[in-house]
Amino acid sequence: MEKLESVLRSEDDARVTVTEARAQAGTLLEDARVRATTLSVKSEAEARVLAEARTAEMLEKARAEVATIAASAHLAQTTVLKRVAGRLDEAVAVVMKELVG
Repeated sequence: MEKLESVLRSEDDARVTVTEARAQAGTLLEDARVRATTLSVKSEAEARVLAEARTAEMLEKARAEVATIAASAHLAQTTVLKRVAGRLDEAVAVVMKELVG
């Protein structure tokens, strides 16, 4: 009889241990899920920040390139206008010379 009681107590202890282990495993699993979600959200936020920084950097480079192109175009336009104005002055001088005689 004592042996049977001992076996029953051991069985009860084992059930309690299994129940506690399941509860602990559930808690650990839930903690792991929460941590994974937190890390995922944090990683996504960091990725967004990096993407925004990269986009801003690319925009700044594009602005600088546009400014350089615009300055070059303005310089070329000014040079052409000066050349055209010089030719126009020469043409006017020739016409005036012909008119005056």
